[in-house]
Amino acid sequence: MQTWRRLAESTLSEFIANPVTQNEAGGAEAEVDYLKILGGTHVDSVDRLGAKFEELGLINPRVLEMGAYYGVVSSALARGGAKVTAQDVGRMMNIPALQARYQIEGVETQTIDDVSVGLPYADASFDALICCEMLEHLPFNTVRLIREMRRVVKPTGFAFLTVPNQASAKRRLQLMRGLPIRECVSRWIAAP
Repeated sequence: MQTWRRLAESTLSEFIANPVTQNEAGGAEAEVDYLKILGGTHVDSVDRLGAKFEELGLINPRVLEMGAYYGVVSSALARGGAKVTAQDVGRMMNIPALQARYQIEGVETQTIDDVSVGLPYADASFDALICCEMLEHLPFNTVRLIREMRRVVKPTGFAFLTVPNQASAKRRLQLMRGLPIRECVSRWIAAP
């Protein structure tokens, strides 16, 4: 089998070449832009997750990805043998072409619009829980949600959580040149 990194890179390349959101969620251009910007992060995440699966001896692990968005991580892990449930808000999960992509990849989907009320899974349901670049978008204290994440992960499993690094070298250079490190709020207000 190819390495986890190569599996993620090929999945990302395929998804960039074949966007599924032609008329929804900002359209294909926004999808491709997002995949190009965060693709490296997704590839690194899949690579690190695969290494952790191997370290723990997890064969075909049961995985929950919260905030799966366009599905690069979920799909790459499924292609590597994981049994994946991709979870996101309805405006993403209800896009028919995205649902079709997940179905082709063998990824289960779950729509949850408000994770502040808990997660609809039994205790110790998953070997791993993944939450990449999503926690920073939540408009509430995430302590309760993190407890819920721990509840649904098996005692022998793990959670993999990532958030943007505001203090990265790239962002510090931007600040030194007087440039913003995040997009302007006005862009988000004007966006569909």
